[in-house]
Parts: sequence; C-alpha cells; structure tokens
Amino acid sequence: MGYNNHHAGMHMIWHRRYAAYDDLDYYDKLAEEKRIQARIEKENGEIVEMDKQENTGQKPTQQNIKKKQKSKSRQNTMEKPKIPYGTEKVIDIQYFSRMDLVSKNLMFMALKNKIDIGKILCEVEDIMKQDERTNAAINNSWSWMPILEKAMIFLSILADKLNCSVQEFFIDNEEVRKKYIYKLLDEIKDWEWDEGCIDAETGEAEIRICNYGDSELIDLFSPSMDLTINREYYDGVPNYTLSFGDLSIRPLSMYDYLIKGAYLLEEEEGKLKELVERLVKEHPEWVEE
Repeated sequence: MGYNNHHAGMHMIWHRRYAAYDDLDYYDKLAEEKRIQARIEKENGEIVEMDKQENTGQKPTQQNIKKKQKSKSRQNTMEKPKIPYGTEKVIDIQYFSRMDLVSKNLMFMALKNKIDIGKILCEVEDIMKQDERTNAAINNSWSWMPILEKAMIFLSILADKLNCSVQEFFIDNEEVRKKYIYKLLDEIKDWEWDEGCIDAETGEAEIRICNYGDSELIDLFSPSMDLTINREYYDGVPNYTLSFGDLSIRPLSMYDYLIKGAYLLEEEEGKLKELVERLVKEHPEWVEE
C-alpha cells in the first residue's frame, strides 16, 4: 500500500505489478496435470495393445508379459492427483501487501553491497532443480515435501551465499531503504539514465539504467538487473517508484522461487519525484506518441 495511505484499500503495489501471477500459477498446475495424464494414457495404451494381441490368439512374449506387469505397477503409483482450485477470494487483501518483502530485502542488499543477486538467485534455483529431493519425481519418496520446507531450504542456501542470516530477509525497514536510495540518487549523474520512455497520451514515464552494477548475464533468459524509475497515475494523482532487478514473470515459472526484482521506494512527493520530473523535462526525445 502507498506510504501515505492516500489510496487506502485500492492502491496496492502487488496488484498492479504482479497480476499475472494467478494465470501463470493456474497454467503451471494444468501443465503438470497434463504431463501426468499423458504418462498414464501411454501406459494404458500399451496394456490395451497387449490385450488385443492376446485376444487375437497371438502368444504373448515373455518381454511383453513383463512390460504389461510393469505398466500396471506404474499405473497404480501414478494416479492423477486431484488438485482443487480456489473459486473465491477468501484471504484478506492485507496479507498480499507484504508478499514481496523477501525480494525487496534481497534487492536492497544487492544494491547496497554491489552483489550480483540475479546471478546468485539463478544459481540457487538451479541447485534446487538438480537435487532429487527438492525437485523429486512423482514416484520419489521425497515428493511429499511441502512448499514451506522447500522455500526454507532455498532461503538457507541463499543466506549462506550472501553471508547473512535468513531472518534478515524478513526485516521491513522503510526508513533505512529510503535514506540509502536518496543518497544513491544524489550520486547518480543524469546522463547515466540511458533509456527512457514517456507515453504522450497518459504522461506515464519509465526511465532506467540498464543492468545497473554490471550484473553478469548468464544467458538470454537471465534476469536483467535494471535500475528503473517510474511515473504512474492513479485517480489522476502521479505516483513515483524506484525498482531494481527484473520484474517480469516468465511463462516457465514453475521452478522459480522469487521474482528477480522488487520495488524499493514509492512516493508522491520527494527526491524521486524531483528527479523524474527533471529528466522528463530535459528529454523530449523519450516521448512516444
């Protein structure tokens, strides 16, 4: 929610930035169900084909008998899971307003300590993917592991790599972030903001320093760690934000534990507003019709 509660009850950062979450989560679950169903249908098809051969008088080979037994055994352990989907919004909106706290703290640590957090997050997620316990196959005894346990393992590995405690990921100190970001804005030269886009119709603006801090991109799918400032309007009132990292939600999100970016500062008045307004005025070439 905005710092001054000007739009209390409707001005939610999470809502306007992460609206794609629900759809992606649905498609991830749907894809998993389809994969399981395809494997079951394949097993059933093999059994039906063997039954046809037996009914036409063909003598089943020893290999086919073993294959049939194996297929039935697999089928018993691969029943399609019944995943109930939510149909109502029964959780109070307040519980969603802080869901980006861990990402926010990680991006702040990275910005302050000049850490290539995008690369580190990709490395830790890859570790979680490779381990047969945290990414267990359906018939693996480790597949029981609940989401919270996996998340704590992920955060513990991440804390070790960052040489900090897991508890630090959950501290919410707006004043400390704001003080540091104001100092950072004073140090950045105007010319360093190398890319801008201003909507001529709405007046909304997005200005960025691409890949701030020389983050090492692993491949084309690596997060782009940009420092970005925005001007957006809500009920006609301009709102200014600063974010660090990659806020895009990719289609292949099943194994992602975190968005690789976060909004670190939001205000309607202050130093961030002054910077954005000055840059918008000085760069008419950024205006797009």
